[in-house]
Amino acid sequence: AGNISDEITEIAVGDAPGIDANTPTISFVSVSPASGNTAMVLDEVVITILAGSSETGLTASGTQTVNGVESEFAETSSGNYTITYTVAEGNNNIIDDTDPLPVSIKLKDAAGNISDEITEIAVGDAPGIDANTPTISFVSVSPASGNTAMVLDEVVITILAGSSETGLTASGTQTVNGVESEFAETSSGNYTITYTVAEGNNNIIDDTDPLPVSIKLKDAAGNISDEITEIAVGDAPGIDANTPTISFVSVSPASGNTAMVLDEVVITILAGSSETGLTASGTQTVNGVESEFAE
Repeated sequence: AGNISDEITEIAVGDAPGIDANTPTISFVSVSPASGNTAMVLDEVVITILAGSSETGLTASGTQTVNGVESEFAETSSGNYTITYTVAEGNNNIIDDTDPLPVSIKLKDAAGNISDEITEIAVGDAPGIDANTPTISFVSVSPASGNTAMVLDEVVITILAGSSETGLTASGTQTVNGVESEFAETSSGNYTITYTVAEGNNNIIDDTDPLPVSIKLKDAAGNISDEITEIAVGDAPGIDANTPTISFVSVSPASGNTAMVLDEVVITILAGSSETGLTASGTQTVNGVESEFAE
């Protein structure tokens, strides 16, 4: 017959669910540090995002990752959220000017609506990542064990960087036997530290004393290797950095006498610090005549 009922225009509060028909959206805001920098091991990389309409109260949907690593999500204010990634040893390296930074970032609202996923930060918007601290392998010392370096001799320590990494620099002052020494890169990941023995440096006994050193490498990002603090006994030479000194003591016969043919003139000398075990250097002469030396 065409009779039409009254229209129902609403379902009362308490009798129907709420409706959230607006999925969160994400606007990328910034990354700190910015492109042009390289984050190293233990550095934090903070990504700041802005929710559409500056929506607050959103949460992370699933695990948020940066560079493949689970990262910390936080709401800050005014619809801004941060994802904080701490670089750990062995994470993937990211080259600042060629590699995007891989991420997985999704927001969720109270109704369960999930935003589209951000999967990367574009080249130019994020820093590089250097997550591999340099390592050092000891290679050799010249001269080798079994020798003793004396004043003005050079002792050259050769080290090899892990993975034959090139372009590393010295971290701080490199020392050998407590003395600042010269650092140089040679080739194929090899580096040398050259120590010149100076008068008064510490003596090192070849077969009982390790050679104290302080050697650390640093990469371009600022990652610093573990320190080498000594070269083991058997891998380095001894050091004798104290030139003998002579104190004149006496001559027999003394002044006031005259030695004649076949007489002996005996000169007695005392070595500095009463050092024993010294020998004659070259020919010892008295009055131009080769003479007999004895300790």
